[in-house]
Amino acid sequence: MRSLLAGLCLVALAARADALLVDRIAAVVETHAITKSTVDARARAGLKAATTDADKARVLDETLTTLIEERLILSDALRMGLSVSDQEIESALAEIGKQTRLSPEQLMVEVKRQGLTPDSYRALLAQQLLEMRWLNIKMNRNSLPPDVDRAAFMANERTRLLTALRQEFFIEVRR
Repeated sequence: MRSLLAGLCLVALAARADALLVDRIAAVVETHAITKSTVDARARAGLKAATTDADKARVLDETLTTLIEERLILSDALRMGLSVSDQEIESALAEIGKQTRLSPEQLMVEVKRQGLTPDSYRALLAQQLLEMRWLNIKMNRNSLPPDVDRAAFMANERTRLLTALRQEFFIEVRR
C-alpha cells in the first residue's frame, strides 16, 4: 500500500513539473485582473504591424495602458450608475454600417478580418459608448471653452480625469 501511495505521489509530482502555464496576470485594477492573454488578444493587430522587438514591446505596453484606463473608467462609470444597453450597441453598429456603407454582414466580415470576434467588437463598442457617456458627464459639456479644438480639449480632459482615477484606485502592473 505504501509503495502504491509513494508511486502516486511521484506521478503527481512529475505531472506538476510538466505543468503548463496557461495565463498570467499582467495587471490588477482594484480587484479586477487583466491577463496577459487579454493584452495579447487586444494587441494582435498592432503586433502584426510591428517589425522589431522594441516595436512589439511598445505595442504591448500601450495596449496594457489602454486596458488599465478602460478598467478605471468602467469602475468609475459603474460607481456612477452608468451603463450601455444592447439597443445602444446595435444603434452604434447600424450607424457605423451607414457611415462605412457596409451591410451588417459586410461589417462583421471586416471585424473578423481585423482579428476580432463579433462579441469582442460589440464589447469594444460598449466600452467606447460608456467612456463617451462618462466623459461627457465628468467634464460638464457646458465647460467647453468657445473657439477651442473639441477633440484636443476632450483628450486633455480625459487625461486629467484618468490621472485623478489613478490616484484613487489601486493599480498593480506585473512584469
